[in-house]
Amino acid sequence: MLTTNTKFGLTGNVQDSTLYSRFMETDEGKMILKDPGKYFWFGRQTEFDKDLNAKSDSYFIRMARKFKNTDACIIVDINRNKLHEIISRLDFGEHEVPGR
Repeated sequence: MLTTNTKFGLTGNVQDSTLYSRFMETDEGKMILKDPGKYFWFGRQTEFDKDLNAKSDSYFIRMARKFKNTDACIIVDINRNKLHEIISRLDFGEHEVPGR
């Protein structure tokens, strides 16, 4: 979660207080700012990955959502291999056709 609001009392990996603002300056940040509460799906963001200390090859899609009425958003990177592993364990019956 990225936020400028200290009332959230986050104990996770908050790298610095300007990360939220820097994300909101990206094209993706501007999109979620216009429609808070909606989930957005993006491909890789190599420039912002540097700010997050994320490796662009460690995920294939990123989900982002801005929370209404506050300076906070959540960003989740989805790993392709992990998603494939989860989907491959699903059982849709004898006529299933798993996607690749």
